[in-house]
Amino acid sequence: MDDDKRQLGSTPPAGPRAAAKRRGRLARWYYRWNEKRRRKRQYSQFAPSEFLVRLGIVVGIVIVLALAFFPGRSLYHHLKGKHGVALARDFLAKGDYRSAWLSARQVLLVNSNDVEACRVMIELDDKERSPATLDWCQRLVKLSPAITNKLLLASMGLRYQSPPYPLTSQVLDDLSTSAADMPDFHIASAELALSLHRMADAETQFEAASRLEPTNRLFQLNLAVVRLASTNNATAAEARATLEQFRTDEDLGATALRTLIADLVMHNEIEGTLNYSTQLLASAHATLNDRLQHLGILKRLQNPALAVQLKALQQSAATNATMAAQTASWMESNGYLSGTVGWLNTLPDDIQTENPVRLAYVDCYINTTNWLGLLNLTSTGNWGEMDFLRLAFSSHALTELGEPLAADGNWHAAAGEANGRLGALTALLELANRWQVPGAQEDLLWSIFQEFPDASWALNSLERLYYNTGNTAGLYQLYLTLFPSSPKNLLLKNNLTATALLLKTNAADAYQWAADIYAQAPTNADVVSTYAYALHLQGHDNEGLAAFQKLKPSQLEKPSISLYYGVLLTATGKASQAAPYLQLARTKGQLLPEEKQLLTETDKMNQAK
Repeated sequence: MDDDKRQLGSTPPAGPRAAAKRRGRLARWYYRWNEKRRRKRQYSQFAPSEFLVRLGIVVGIVIVLALAFFPGRSLYHHLKGKHGVALARDFLAKGDYRSAWLSARQVLLVNSNDVEACRVMIELDDKERSPATLDWCQRLVKLSPAITNKLLLASMGLRYQSPPYPLTSQVLDDLSTSAADMPDFHIASAELALSLHRMADAETQFEAASRLEPTNRLFQLNLAVVRLASTNNATAAEARATLEQFRTDEDLGATALRTLIADLVMHNEIEGTLNYSTQLLASAHATLNDRLQHLGILKRLQNPALAVQLKALQQSAATNATMAAQTASWMESNGYLSGTVGWLNTLPDDIQTENPVRLAYVDCYINTTNWLGLLNLTSTGNWGEMDFLRLAFSSHALTELGEPLAADGNWHAAAGEANGRLGALTALLELANRWQVPGAQEDLLWSIFQEFPDASWALNSLERLYYNTGNTAGLYQLYLTLFPSSPKNLLLKNNLTATALLLKTNAADAYQWAADIYAQAPTNADVVSTYAYALHLQGHDNEGLAAFQKLKPSQLEKPSISLYYGVLLTATGKASQAAPYLQLARTKGQLLPEEKQLLTETDKMNQAK
């Protein structure tokens, strides 16, 4: 029994070895217990510091992630923007304009300042002949005021304004110094000159571009194009020979062929155009306009292939609104006016509601004086960014149908829709000029000036409008509005003074202004005439005449000056000397109503004497 109990370990074994083991186990246990206590004290002593370190590490990680996230987000948007623009350009190249528009708009929703997306929108709107093209060009210049972008705006001004193309002229005037060494500036200037039929100026500009890049064959081609219209037979023949050499050029051959065709058409040599036109259509650079021109040649030659080719073109254009509108425009101008609306009606419904086709309908109704048809087209619906045009055309239809009050309401609604958009306001201005809408030109020009202070062309147009309509009060108000922002502008101050004197308003200030500007420019004929007339109104005729007599005879013969010189001569008893100057003003001058009245009164004085 005792042995069994010992085996169970119920009592520790006796002896020295067992005691030593127990002491060893006890020492190890104590060491471990003491080590735990020591570590616990150490953790308790240094824990706050360690916590801060760990907290700092966490904060640092968060900061690093934040710094990495935002540039990464920006990079993501940049890459997404590049992809979106590339996608839009791919759709654009394929003629899928709606998908291109959606892709570009998505890019602009993420980054409204994306320059390349703006360029895509310019191309898309220009293909639709949308006035919004000018707005996108203006936005592009604001985002990236590079000279090339400003020249693009100038180029679009030629497309969306009528002569004298004030926007284009302003842009090119502003760039005349900074861009004088850029060939593209001279090309744009030449295009303006060609549009204004100033062939000599165009040739000068093309020559300047060619001097800057003598190896650029395009500039050589441009010179040949201009010289082809020369009245010098030798020059024209040399230009024609140059164009013949370009005809086989892979890149420039299409342009050369177009010019040769236009030259033959101008000289009524239609038979020779068919061969050139056929070659042009075989070129990879042939356009829809080239196909339409080919149809025109076939029509003039009464070629039986015309019907087949026109039908083929109509079929290919039926699924593209821009092509359909161009085809309809050709049909209208080539004797198919009665059938144009019928063909447009056969287009798919979604194509008929695209703005280019809507505008084609508008042209048809206006050209056929179908005012009810135009009113029905424009009375309902929404044309998106062109809805101001819908309202304007509705106004025109109502005017022609004898509904002036409704027409006026729609016109004001159109102006309201256009407000704040340069392209829309410019388009309405073009229509107002064409239709002679009472008061609309003045209102629109003021709107453009107020919304876009940099558009000095609008002020120049407004000034010209007031002069042409004899609105002296309008001129005075215009100068009075501008004067506070340019008090040192001598010409502006002189114009303000002269109109105030003619209107006999604000006389005390006008007299002082006249004296001030004369003190600054006593040899300027316009200033002298204003100063002399101010003295005349104050009863100091001899002093005013003395100021005139310091000018050169050639200055006195300027019609706008001769009137006032004749008035002062008459007032000082020199009627015989005044007669030729008054006659010059009467026959050569563009006089305001108050100036005409002044001339009439002076004539009566001379007759009385």
